[in-house]
Amino acid sequence: MKPGTRYGIAAAALMLVVIVAVGVSLFLAGRALEASNRHWCVTLDLITSTPVPKPADPQRNKLAEQQWQFYAAMLDLKRQFGC
Repeated sequence: MKPGTRYGIAAAALMLVVIVAVGVSLFLAGRALEASNRHWCVTLDLITSTPVPKPADPQRNKLAEQQWQFYAAMLDLKRQFGC
């Protein structure tokens, strides 16, 4: 076998190993992302389990307004995660 042929086979084998490694890495990263999203959904479900009503007069009750804004933001985040 010629030396050039050996190098070609080695280069092709190396490229195959790199391609397989990248594929496995992307697959595992996708699974980890899905697991993380599930954990966030559980957390967001817990946070938003008790509805917070919008205050009738936000100027008079600033704490209720802040609680409602937090609740609305968590609902929006929950929607973005697809929960």
